[in-house]
Amino acid sequence: MNLSQINKKLALIGGVVVGLVVVAVIAIFIIARDNNLEFSAIEQQLRRGAEKYFKDNANLLPKENGQKTVVDVTTLENGEYIPLLSKMVKNDVVCNGEVRVSKNGKHYLYVPYLNCGKEYVTEELYKKIINPSNIVTKDDGLYKINNEYVFRGEPTNNFVEFAGQKWLIIKVDKDNHIKIMQYENKNRFVWDNRYNIDRNSNEGINNYLKSSIETELLNLFDSEELIPEKEKRFVVYKPFCIGKRSETAADKSGKVECAKMTKAQPLGLITVGEFLTASLDKNCKTTYDASCQNYNYLAKFEHSWWTITGNKEKSHRIYRVSSSFITDTSASNEIRIKPVLHLSDNIIYSGGIGTFDDPYIIK
Repeated sequence: MNLSQINKKLALIGGVVVGLVVVAVIAIFIIARDNNLEFSAIEQQLRRGAEKYFKDNANLLPKENGQKTVVDVTTLENGEYIPLLSKMVKNDVVCNGEVRVSKNGKHYLYVPYLNCGKEYVTEELYKKIINPSNIVTKDDGLYKINNEYVFRGEPTNNFVEFAGQKWLIIKVDKDNHIKIMQYENKNRFVWDNRYNIDRNSNEGINNYLKSSIETELLNLFDSEELIPEKEKRFVVYKPFCIGKRSETAADKSGKVECAKMTKAQPLGLITVGEFLTASLDKNCKTTYDASCQNYNYLAKFEHSWWTITGNKEKSHRIYRVSSSFITDTSASNEIRIKPVLHLSDNIIYSGGIGTFDDPYIIK
């Protein structure tokens, strides 16, 4: 056998080996995918069983907004709301589980949890987001600040798909609720156009609790324009910070804006403090600092959009994000909004890595 024949034989062997490796990798992927599909189907069985259980036992449902309850697999099995869990999994797999039910506004969220050891464990989205490997102490990314996990700088892993559109993840709060902001919105609204005695005109009053914008946001949620009815169960009703801010305020902790709160509600807007916190520029210190547009993912939009924060010194002025930094303008102007909401801590991660092209997906 000459050298040329040997080389051809080696190349053939190498090709076969590479082919076998590729086939093995594909097989492993298919098996893992099929396993996940199998467990996902079991989760849906648990959810449907729990819905039937609580239909028969409505008195056991949470009564107040934000309340939660749990029904375990044994209860569902004993009531014949589901088949035996041991019969739904492979012989060598041992699982336990439960269904967690929470009341969000007038909606009930049923979330099944499976723990099958090394084979499969249901994972909440918030845990995926705050995985220690995602937390940073410098540069772009997720920072731990006062027991919250806040995205700062220009991160590339804070997108989530919800209600058929992309949202930016602002933070995971102390309750493990995920605060998100709509990425694209062409709706324009007047913040408020009531008569202002200080101005002797209808330039509006920057009291959020009596504003036109609060009414518009609540009406927007009640309609299906922003969020389909079946998706509203994922939205947690929480108070929003609506304290007014001075032009020279240097606070970024939320203390200023959170000195006054709304009642628990589904939609709001971001505060000025949240915009400032998102910037990594050390010169971003006060409300009007132009440096706050630097290293700030919230400063990347072309159009002006409202914040929820009023100007403390001027009763008709509201802060907005304009030309990538904070300015104020008359409340009676018509400007775009970027609605903000909180996703439940019980929401389950389904896929994605949080990028624009591959956002987090929920079940």
